Amino acid sequence: MQTFRLSQYLFVVSFIAILSACDVGGAPNMPADQSPNTSTPSNSNQSPASKTGAGVSSQNAAVLRAALNHTKDTPLYRMSLDFKTGATVNNQFKEQTFLKFDGELNGAANHVIYSGGIFNEMLGGGERIEIITLDGKTYLKGSSLFGTADPNKWYFLVDSAISKPPFDLNDMLLQTGDDADKGKVIGNESVDGQACETWLTDFTNEAGALIDIVSTDDTRNDFNTLDSAEARFVRCPDNFVHKLTWSVQAHDSQNANQKGSVSVTIHLFDFNANNIKIAAPTDAIELR
Repeated sequence: MQTFRLSQYLFVVSFIAILSACDVGGAPNMPADQSPNTSTPSNSNQSPASKTGAGVSSQNAAVLRAALNHTKDTPLYRMSLDFKTGATVNNQFKEQTFLKFDGELNGAANHVIYSGGIFNEMLGGGERIEIITLDGKTYLKGSSLFGTADPNKWYFLVDSAISKPPFDLNDMLLQTGDDADKGKVIGNESVDGQACETWLTDFTNEAGALIDIVSTDDTRNDFNTLDSAEARFVRCPDNFVHKLTWSVQAHDSQNANQKGSVSVTIHLFDFNANNIKIAAPTDAIELR
């Protein structure tokens, strides 16, 4: 019974597996007179190497494309992810954490700590759930697995379906619209001690991928009319994308006060750090 529950519920550990499992169709209906708000702040300081304006040349967009490709090709880094969803309940808009984690990747090995949110409940309950995937095995600590495990002990599952990292940049971009050619620089910000440039893109046609993850029967109508779907990528001088943000705002077509939202913020850092070492716990118990 324990093994069945682990394989059933821990498969959702892979963020990309969730995205891929969604029925990703077109975005919710958006009236023809509406368009995402992509205005540029008037006081934004522009990166010296960048240009702004309504149209950015393909040559400039190629800079973002190169940085995204460089980041996707790098197997060694640390990361944090904060995934929130909002909906209107009893005439009040409320936002809550869906998924929040910190982790590190070294090739096919990864070590991730999930720190609360709806996702932790899907993993069997626990405020701090630690998962290591290494050499075809998945190790878990911190979840009671719905009362079938001791959260203070390490367990492992051989030939786990959770062999992928919990975050795959390439898959995420494919699901949310990998269209850097329409990106434009809207300003700059300091990330990881570097003066970086912020790129804005629109992913209206692919917003359904994120909406399908978080919407339920009770909240689905809050997302049936899309107001905006924006993605921001922060490219730094080291030619890595250190920060990625997706934001969706929507409302119920029958009641504009019924609103829904999705926001995903990802921070990638310590690229190619030689101190990222991932090892299996020595006292793990095999689930049977």
